[in-house]
Amino acid sequence: MKKFSKALLIIGLASIFVTAAGCQEKEQVNTPDNNGFTADPPVASNDTAAPKVSPNTPRIIKISGEVKPDQGEKSSIKFEKLSHDFGLMGPKASSSFEFKFKNTGKGTLIFTRQPLSTCGCTVAILKKMKYAPGESGSVKLTFTSNSNPAKVMKHITVFTNDPKNPRVSLGIKAEVQIPIKTTPNPLNLKLNKDNAGAVPITITTTDGKPFAIKSFSSTSSVISADFDKTKKAIKHTINPKVDLTKLRKTLNGNIAINIDHPVIKQVLLFFTAPPIVRLSSSRITLLDLIPGKPITREIMVLSNYGEKIEIESIISAKKCMKVIDQKEMGNSVKLVVEVTPHKKTKHGNYFYDHMTINIKGGEKLTLISSGFYKATKPKKTVKISN
Repeated sequence: MKKFSKALLIIGLASIFVTAAGCQEKEQVNTPDNNGFTADPPVASNDTAAPKVSPNTPRIIKISGEVKPDQGEKSSIKFEKLSHDFGLMGPKASSSFEFKFKNTGKGTLIFTRQPLSTCGCTVAILKKMKYAPGESGSVKLTFTSNSNPAKVMKHITVFTNDPKNPRVSLGIKAEVQIPIKTTPNPLNLKLNKDNAGAVPITITTTDGKPFAIKSFSSTSSVISADFDKTKKAIKHTINPKVDLTKLRKTLNGNIAINIDHPVIKQVLLFFTAPPIVRLSSSRITLLDLIPGKPITREIMVLSNYGEKIEIESIISAKKCMKVIDQKEMGNSVKLVVEVTPHKKTKHGNYFYDHMTINIKGGEKLTLISSGFYKATKPKKTVKISN
């Protein structure tokens, strides 16, 4: 009996040990590793060889029941320099520079768009948008200066998939100088003097580089000049010839002188001449006009050269303006102008007329009269009920 009881005890202890071992094995299979990942159950081996996996094939990992690929390698852009100084530049000149860079990351560097510039004078271009790890490239930037001397700073921005530097700012600077000095500028002329009182024009370089004059032109061919196209020098003097008849018709304009200087290709200066006569005011502005009710204003006709003024005729375009009094005052003439607005038209409340004053010697002056009629309230309609 004792032997039988002892045998049952041994069998019971063996059963408990097997059960505990099975639970421990099952718990070990489902226990996460130190990285928080759950290992896959072991696969029974057989004689069939496992397929080879390429190093470039993404590793698949089971995370909380989801299957996700590893994150790709990161790109990294590194420029050799972030700014460039073009130095001294002439007006309307263009210069280019290439900002060189390299993809120092392990992933493909992608530019998400073409570079963005701060103004139209700065243009940047990429040859391509993707660069492999270790591959180099460049951003070509072209800057065009304006016509005025100044110190200039501009920026462009490049956009990439570099997680640390998705935007990179590249800067350029330059100093625009005009190495040519022209005197006088403007060229002041007089209608009552021989050759309009024009003085010689002097063109001098400030950088010591000789040049030759290639052409000379002016607005409406008012001014011309003789010069030697083969002569190179650091200083040129031009004697302008003024056509007074053309100058009377074109009192203001410019002179363009083309040269072969290394930096400056054209010199531009202006000419101006005051008219023989002028008005103290060229426009009469009126408000709250009433059709048929006259309004008077005083206007002075002035001489710019101290000469006596003789008025030959005065003509009103719409017959709404007329001179009711005229008085000489030294070398000037005072006009009392009467404006009588016509009836309102369907075009609205605006009034306009102009008067031409013809001066002896061929000069013409234009006096404008304009304004708005007085607003009127619409008549109320009274309804009479039966």
